[in-house]
Amino acid sequence: MGQRKVTIQDIKQAKKDHKKIIMVTAYDYPFGLMADEAGVDIVLVGDSLGMVVMGLDGTVGVTMDQMIHHIQAVVRGCNAIVKAGIPVQGHIGLTPQTASALGGFKMQGKDAQAAKRIIEDARALEEAGVFSMILEAVPAPLGEIIAQTVSIPVIGIGAGSQVDGQVLVTHDMIGLFDKFVPKFVKQYALVRPTIIDALKTFKEEVT
Repeated sequence: MGQRKVTIQDIKQAKKDHKKIIMVTAYDYPFGLMADEAGVDIVLVGDSLGMVVMGLDGTVGVTMDQMIHHIQAVVRGCNAIVKAGIPVQGHIGLTPQTASALGGFKMQGKDAQAAKRIIEDARALEEAGVFSMILEAVPAPLGEIIAQTVSIPVIGIGAGSQVDGQVLVTHDMIGLFDKFVPKFVKQYALVRPTIIDALKTFKEEVT
């Protein structure tokens, strides 16, 4: 979809056309610029910033003011953001906000009862009018079933390849955050050691 404005209708049409939707996270202006330049479809400013940017143990401690602060920074870098209404995207499966109640950061929907509950959640979100949903940490067969069950785009993170799109936390995929990396994350770069080496070189040159 490139660097043109991507609308909600574009995202819905992508599912109909069987085109994969690409989503990444950004928490500041430089990452917003890079995501925009890379031509991703959706830039997610998620409360995962609590862990990968703010050093918190989870996402619960992230305040709305902090979210707004980071969203404003990312928006300055993303020319493709559409300023119209407040469309809502759902999130089911493993949600970091309720991870403690779900037994930690674990795969969800592994038994029939749990899978049925997640399918019901997906249908409820569709009926509530969300334009798409993130499906996190469920078995691939369940991801495929949910994508086929609902008419709205299902964007997976650790939900198999047969969903309508994929999202990853950018800091995870580029190796910038190494405190905890989910098993389903593929790392496309390891920038943390490069940054540390650059800082060490600077220190050595100064001292």
